Amino acid sequence: MSNNKKSNSDLYIRGSIAGLIIGLLAAYFYAKAADENGNDKGISSSDFVKLGLAILGIVRQVTELGTGPGKK
Repeated sequence: MSNNKKSNSDLYIRGSIAGLIIGLLAAYFYAKAADENGNDKGISSSDFVKLGLAILGIVRQVTELGTGPGKK
């Protein structure tokens, strides 16, 4: 396995672990806030769309980090 492929594999593994941890924390805090406020833990369609757009914005920012300085 070449060094570039190995570093890409490490990056994918680290990114997956970070995504898993962040996703679990987000679900935990959402469920906790819903319980404290007496909500039914359901997400409306409009809130789901807003959340999806926010996630796409974060993915775009992470992608821009990979372009390096001066290439934006």
